[in-house]
Amino acid sequence: MRKPFIKIILFLIITTTLWMMGSADVLAQKSKKRKKKKEKEEVVLTEKTLRLSEQFFTEGEKHFILEDLARSLAFFEKSLELNPDNAAAHYKIAEIYSLNSDFDNALLHASDAVRLQRKNKYYYLLLAEIYTKRSEYAKATEVYEQLMNEIDGSEQYLFETAALYIYQEKYEEALSCYDKIEEKYGINEQVIYQKQSILIKTGDLDAVIEEGKKLIEAYPGEPQYVANLASKLIANDLYDEALVLLEKTIEIFPDNPVLLNQLAEVYRKSGRTDEAKEIIKLIFDNPKYSLQRKMQVVASYFGKELSAEDKEYVISLAKKIVEFHPDEPDAYAIFGDVYRNFNLLEEAKNEYLKSLELNPSNLIAWQSILDYELRNNEFDSVIVHSEKAVTYFPNQAILYFYGGTAYLSKNEYKKSVQFLEQGKKMSSTNLQLLSIFNGQLGDAYNGLEEYKKSDEAYEEALDFDPNNDHVLNNYSYFLSLRKDKLELAEKMASKLIENDPENPTYLDTYAWVLYQNEKIEEAKKYIEIAIVQDEVSGTIFEHYGDILFKLGEIDAAVIQWEKAKELNDTTDLIDKKIADRILYE
Repeated sequence: MRKPFIKIILFLIITTTLWMMGSADVLAQKSKKRKKKKEKEEVVLTEKTLRLSEQFFTEGEKHFILEDLARSLAFFEKSLELNPDNAAAHYKIAEIYSLNSDFDNALLHASDAVRLQRKNKYYYLLLAEIYTKRSEYAKATEVYEQLMNEIDGSEQYLFETAALYIYQEKYEEALSCYDKIEEKYGINEQVIYQKQSILIKTGDLDAVIEEGKKLIEAYPGEPQYVANLASKLIANDLYDEALVLLEKTIEIFPDNPVLLNQLAEVYRKSGRTDEAKEIIKLIFDNPKYSLQRKMQVVASYFGKELSAEDKEYVISLAKKIVEFHPDEPDAYAIFGDVYRNFNLLEEAKNEYLKSLELNPSNLIAWQSILDYELRNNEFDSVIVHSEKAVTYFPNQAILYFYGGTAYLSKNEYKKSVQFLEQGKKMSSTNLQLLSIFNGQLGDAYNGLEEYKKSDEAYEEALDFDPNNDHVLNNYSYFLSLRKDKLELAEKMASKLIENDPENPTYLDTYAWVLYQNEKIEEAKKYIEIAIVQDEVSGTIFEHYGDILFKLGEIDAAVIQWEKAKELNDTTDLIDKKIADRILYE
């Protein structure tokens, strides 16, 4: 009994080896052989041929499991040569081609698999998948429909069919699929929501409501379904319908915070403000309502135009949250959010600090504090808080920006560079933020008199944003002070006043660049425009005096220097200029 078996295996190995050696590229064997076979007379399969075909198929399965797809394909193709009507071989070949993204050949074999064996659902599923990957959604839909017609008990594929219809914007057909699902499986939450989503797209609001009512009737003990329908009614300004639904349900679920909050919203939008506030009071005075629920109520007021009275009301709600939850950092954080939304930034900062004392891992709170302090020139506080914040969030570039900018504002350039360079490293994928860091680094390196690094940072910033006013102004002004690259400085300063012709700082910069370029008359023209726009800048008046002196107007120059001294913000040479009536540079 062993000898024949050994002979068959030897024959299999020899035949396979010779065949595979003759194949230049196994994966390149497409459908040419199959076409040739169709032209030949039909082969009569002997028992021996069938057995050999099965053995090749088994070898193909083995290599498929081992993920050796090339060899697996070779065995399946050989099996198919011996038995062209082997649906399983067609299926496996299609599967391999699909895995290799060769969907044309995959489609040929998957179609043959279905043609040869119409009762195997996996063949249909593969064929539908291939059509989907080829973006032939209508064909994929037809395959699912064929599958459900041919094989009993395959209604679960109505979900895939409906999804494909939605993708094709065939909404009526999709709704029909969902109706069949309901007939088979009963009322289902996800099916109802899908139908409502389609009906909203088609503008059939009445049907949306009816679907919601079906779900409520099917599950009368589930208030979330009422809340879901109520939210849709409110969103479409159907307040009367929402009111009837909510009031009826709240009789059954009087403590449900979601329903109560919706009822308060309906009252508020219907002009019944006092009743709305009474409902909200029920939520906030009840200790069993969660902090998160209360925070959601407060947050619902954010971004809306509110009267002064309404703002006070929201603040009172935030105070109640803190009273009921004094040990919760989120309670103080939401209080800070309330103040921030009402632009009460100092109060917001104080609440955020309380929140961070309880839990320092609130990035938004840190950012809000730092932003407020930087805007108000509280540089020492910015430094303290940014250094603390980065210990909790060492990978957040924006925190290094705050610290670096605060150090820069205090002329602590080395510390500024350390912070800014660290933040820059973390901003490599955010080009806009990277440009901002480069702009600040240009200032910091200039302060250290490392002019090469300063210029490089400015140039990198302008590469991303050629109209960056901050960089154009500082870069051109510092170049003018150094009397370096004056042609470039004039070009940048000129762009500044083209973009913003009434900005006194930019006018002063342009005038000073012209002054350094010995274009004194033109410099006078722009510095006088700057003074009209800003009569309190000592720098501008001192520059005006210098320009007048260059023009030989000594008395007028001294008058401007004296005005500059009264305003401060001048150079250390201002007293000497006035006393000696001489221009010192």
